[in-house]
Amino acid sequence: MFDENFAINIENIYKSENGNYGYPRICIVLNNAGIVCSKTKVYRYMKLLLLHSLIRVKKMERKSKEKNTKSGAVNIVEYNYLYELINAKKI
Repeated sequence: MFDENFAINIENIYKSENGNYGYPRICIVLNNAGIVCSKTKVYRYMKLLLLHSLIRVKKMERKSKEKNTKSGAVNIVEYNYLYELINAKKI
């Protein structure tokens, strides 16, 4: 059940790509080379060989807060709140 030639092919592809390829990409490379296999078979062999791909952390694009706080609206009222009494009614 364990095919050593198949395992050697998986290890060679894995090492040539510095561990960046996971089981789906290795399966594609093997199928393009003429070796018919499924993703589950490659996954099982990689698990037996203790191989796993490197997972890249996706970085979020952060938005600056300045863009959100500035509004393009014009102040129509133009009310000056600085000189108003504290408890005065606004009419």
